[in-house]
Amino acid sequence: MAPSQSLEAVTQFFQHQGLDIRQAPLKDFVSCLLGFYERVEFSNLAPDGGDMLLLQFGTYDWGAGTHFEFDITRQFITADEQDDDAISQLNCSLLYRPTPALMAVGEGDKWCSTRAELGTFQAFIEASSAYAAIIGEPVFDRRLAWSLV
Repeated sequence: MAPSQSLEAVTQFFQHQGLDIRQAPLKDFVSCLLGFYERVEFSNLAPDGGDMLLLQFGTYDWGAGTHFEFDITRQFITADEQDDDAISQLNCSLLYRPTPALMAVGEGDKWCSTRAELGTFQAFIEASSAYAAIIGEPVFDRRLAWSLV
């Protein structure tokens, strides 16, 4: 499967778990995304660093108003392309209203470079101040997209 098919594939992965990616609660959202990384492979990726996960969180304003964003991105680097043409990303973001508690969390990120690091990555997510701050908070938007970088 090509990275360009990743949005459809992750949506189907959630469905096979009995979940809707646009409605799944935080714990299921994270668990399914990590399971998707662990179990669903893509073809023609660079052998080193061609398939990685990135957690990003913080308070941002990308032009549509301030919000707190909790994002897990799967980054692909294809083996037969050069420079930025080789890089694409599947972004899966949960957006929250910017409460004082969420704004106090600050910004952070962490990479998961291989499936062998997945347990440590999951532990980091679940122990993060961002995860603790958003548990039980209502999501006001979800952004799911695949794109070239």
